[in-house]
Amino acid sequence: MASPASLGATNMMNWVNAYLDSSRRGTGLYWNVVRRDGSIDTNVWSYNQGVMIGANVLRYLVTTNSAYLTQAASIANTALSYYGNFEGQPPSFNVMLFQNLLMLYPHASATLQSTMLQTIQSYADWAWNTTSARNPKTSLFYFNDAGQPTGGTGQPAQLRDQGAMTQLYALLAWSSGDYAKLT
Repeated sequence: MASPASLGATNMMNWVNAYLDSSRRGTGLYWNVVRRDGSIDTNVWSYNQGVMIGANVLRYLVTTNSAYLTQAASIANTALSYYGNFEGQPPSFNVMLFQNLLMLYPHASATLQSTMLQTIQSYADWAWNTTSARNPKTSLFYFNDAGQPTGGTGQPAQLRDQGAMTQLYALLAWSSGDYAKLT
């Protein structure tokens, strides 16, 4: 197997699709990482899907090749279907995916746009209204490393979760007309 470092920039995405995309079609779900020893961590985290959506949107913006938008939309649909309510993923991972979904938003079908926004809003509402995720007295969020609410017991509030949730609510406050500004 060729290493990604030995490939030119134009071949990098093909290498990723061949070795990291569990579908082998460039439509997701994408595995987590290639380790130094060449083995592949096959965890399927939400942020990996977001990175690939964003990469394809950027490829489209550079080349105007609509095949990249088709690929990004396919990954988005796969991820939205696979993760469902996103409650089993860490907030910081979800927000990386959500930001990249919103980068795709101006180029997506009306159906996909609606699904994106409903999913993101539902996750935000769930986290805000779930007292085991957010302490209503302090408004701090408490999640374990697997993204499960802890109710503030057993570990302190993590900065990464506070930052992720702040970014999530900031993204939702944007006008959809501004999503094209995301990169």
